[in-house]
Amino acid sequence: MQGNTSCEDLERPGRQATARNLANVRRVQQVLDQDTQSTVRQIAAETQISTGSVHNILRKDLDLKKKAPKFVLHILTQEQKELRVCLCRENLKECADPLFLWQLVTGNESWFSMLEPEQKQQSLQWVSSKAARPKKVLRSRQARKTMMEVFFDDQGIIHLEFLPPKMTVTAAVYIGILARLREAIRRKCPALWRDNSYRLMHDNAPAHTAVPTFTAMVETSMKTVNHPPYSPDLAPADFWLFPYLKSQIRGKIFPLNSSCSARCSHGDH
Repeated sequence: MQGNTSCEDLERPGRQATARNLANVRRVQQVLDQDTQSTVRQIAAETQISTGSVHNILRKDLDLKKKAPKFVLHILTQEQKELRVCLCRENLKECADPLFLWQLVTGNESWFSMLEPEQKQQSLQWVSSKAARPKKVLRSRQARKTMMEVFFDDQGIIHLEFLPPKMTVTAAVYIGILARLREAIRRKCPALWRDNSYRLMHDNAPAHTAVPTFTAMVETSMKTVNHPPYSPDLAPADFWLFPYLKSQIRGKIFPLNSSCSARCSHGDH
C-alpha cells in the first residue's frame, strides 16, 4: 500500500528496558539508604519493580553485592579512636629510648581446659587413596578449666601461676598476683628491681584498670605502659604465647589440681 516491495525485515529498536532507568535506580538507592539489609523481594515490593529488574539495578547499576558483616569485639567511639591515636604517639616516642623494650614486662591471663580438642588440621593422616577415611572419637572441650596468669620479658618467663579451677581474675586477685610478680622481679631481674625501671604492659581488662588495682600500683611505685582501648596488637600473649601453648597441648588430658599450681607459680626462667 505504501509502495514497499522489499522482503527484508526492517530494523526495530526492540523492547525498551524501562525498569532500569535513572528514576528507578534512585528509588532502589533510597530503600537501601533506609535499610541496607533489605532483600530483593522487599525492595521489589516497595518500589513496584520486578525482582529481576531490582537484581540488575543492584548488581549492574549500583555495583552492589550483599556481604555478611565481620564480627568484632567492639566498635570504637570517636573519643576512643582519638585516645588511641594520642596514646600510640606517646608510645612511639618512648620507643626512641633504646632501653624501653628491655624494661617491658608483659602480662596477661587465659583459660586452659583439662582437654583442648585437636583441630581438624592437626588430626590429618596419610592413608591410601583407596582406603576409607580414618575414624576418630569426637571429644568436646571439658568443663573443668583453670586460668593461667603469666608475665615475661625479652629474656623469658618471670612469673607464672595457675588460679584454682573456675576462679576468675578480679581486682583483689590481681593485686595479690602483682605482689608475687614484684617478688619474682626482685629475685630474677635485679637490674630492673634495683632502680625500679621495669614497666608493666597489660591490657584494659576490668581487673587491670580497677581503682583498687590502680591504688595498689601507685603505692608500690609500679609503672605501666599506656595501653590504648581495645588494642590487641599490644597484647602479645593473646596472639603469640597462648595460641602456641594451646596448640602444643591439644588432644592431651591434664589433671587440674592445686599441686600443679604450686609448682608452676614458683618456677624460674
